[in-house]
Amino acid sequence: MLGAIKNKSKGWVAYLIVGLLSVPFALFGIASYLGPSNNPAVAKVYGEEIDYASYAKLLESNRRQNQIELGADYTDEVDKILKEKLIDLMVTQKLFEMMVDSLELVTVEQEVIESIRADAKFHEKGVYSQDLYEKRLRLEGYESTRVYFDEQSEQLNSDQLTRNLAQSALTTSAQSNQLNALAAQEREVAFIAFNTANFADQIAIDGVQVSEYYNDNLANFVSPPQVKVSYIELSRSDVASPEDADEQTLLDLYDDEKQRFATDETRKAQHILVKTEEEASSILGKLNSGADFFEMAKEHSIDYSTNIVGGDLGYFERERMVPEFDKVVFDLGAGETSGVVKTQFGYHIIKVNDIAEASVKLFADVKSELQEIYKEKFITNELYSLQAELVSLAYEEPIDIVADQFGLEMQSSDFFPATSSAHDAKFVKAAYSDVVLGGENSDVLEIGNTYVVLSLIDERPSSQKALDEVYAEVESLLKTIEAKVVIADLAQEIASELSSGNHSNANSLISNNGLEWKDESWIGRRTELPFGVAVVAYKMPNPSDLNASYVAQNMDGVTTVLVRVSDVRLAENGESGWPAVQSLEIMNEWSASLIKSLRESADKSGDIQIFSEFL
Repeated sequence: MLGAIKNKSKGWVAYLIVGLLSVPFALFGIASYLGPSNNPAVAKVYGEEIDYASYAKLLESNRRQNQIELGADYTDEVDKILKEKLIDLMVTQKLFEMMVDSLELVTVEQEVIESIRADAKFHEKGVYSQDLYEKRLRLEGYESTRVYFDEQSEQLNSDQLTRNLAQSALTTSAQSNQLNALAAQEREVAFIAFNTANFADQIAIDGVQVSEYYNDNLANFVSPPQVKVSYIELSRSDVASPEDADEQTLLDLYDDEKQRFATDETRKAQHILVKTEEEASSILGKLNSGADFFEMAKEHSIDYSTNIVGGDLGYFERERMVPEFDKVVFDLGAGETSGVVKTQFGYHIIKVNDIAEASVKLFADVKSELQEIYKEKFITNELYSLQAELVSLAYEEPIDIVADQFGLEMQSSDFFPATSSAHDAKFVKAAYSDVVLGGENSDVLEIGNTYVVLSLIDERPSSQKALDEVYAEVESLLKTIEAKVVIADLAQEIASELSSGNHSNANSLISNNGLEWKDESWIGRRTELPFGVAVVAYKMPNPSDLNASYVAQNMDGVTTVLVRVSDVRLAENGESGWPAVQSLEIMNEWSASLIKSLRESADKSGDIQIFSEFL
């Protein structure tokens, strides 16, 4: 089935997931059992390998995150399930890559550039800003703009899969029309929401029922183990701000930090981009004969992100453009126009309009800023030194002596379980570590901008809660359970009466129970309604000429909805292109279904191998 698929790997989904996780994986003792290769395959998909290093990196990142969130609840069984899910994800991703590659989808760099320039998050006052682009990427942790560029290229390449499916011969013209009609369909909808909270007070629960439920479910009423700790915090506020630095100190700092106050040379340029060298040469001839560069760019350039502004690229530094383009720009003088320049995008003619020379702010202009830098560096260094001393002393002395030596306030927590959200996850994890539970101080924890050391005060083992402690909780739970049955039966009864044409009986039930219809009028497939009502409405049969359709369905455990579909019609904007968007959503579902089919086929044929000894 996949004989035509090429053996390539772009790692799009795995790259995206791993890119969001920052904790590196350490290969503790791996080499001792991996054999001759330090990076064996953990799985093969149609002969293409998924290597151990990629799997291990993804596993460790997810494992640590889950351990932080679950604490003591992170068991060996949870770890096993996590491993299975991750290798399953990577196998499915490999199939996705192979399917994308088999379609020979290509995204050229100009498409990526246009996509980035069109992204509103890089716009200032409605216009793309290169400075904002670079700043945002730095804030988001990208090592370089190239990494982000490559990610976007992969994303656009993968997105083409759905677009190609939607535009391919997978659907005939008749099928396409039918899809569009279904997608553009609107439904006239109303619903009644039945919530257990509105019916629980009508239900009587006696002491015998509470006692029986409590005794049958003792494991559900256990207080988890808890600890109480003392702790100290060292932060920047504990470091006294220094006096202003003298002139010489500031001058030395100015020399050290000069790059901070420097502005690199930038050039303002515009360009015309065309497909062929012949066309570029023709345009260059016209420019040399006096043609206006702005108008020629507007008329001929295929750089659609800049041609409307005469090819203006704004100011940019060296190495912001592809090498061939960059070299020409920084070799030209202000007001000069290049010859024909070839890059991977096509053929350019470039004009440099202005040169902003490199410069450095004068010492006098940044003196106050240097004072702030000096104080910040001083406090940072002092804090670092204190943190090192704190590490040493906390390892040797009881926490009360450490607090006294540093002049820090000794604080104490209330009792809390390992699943507590009242403290930072690092704090909770340290409190339940073997070190602290063994009576020692914790390691120095860095939580935000604060260094923390904690020590155990007391422990409480898990214990069975007494019936009187949980009586109200059990009573409320039993009322909710009974109310679920009541609202399900009531909703079904009203639906049956309405479907049978007994509207008088149905209306009495609605009125007597304080219920009312919420009329949503006409909705589309993408309309967001409470309790997933829109999803239910589009799964219901079409109403007949005389009667509406009714369905009663439990939605979230505590809410049952009664949905009415009175009529169906084609949206008034059905010819405006909106259905095509809906069809694309349906094609998204089809592509997901196709991936699932590929997975099932590969599993059956034995073309997926998972080497469990490395998991």
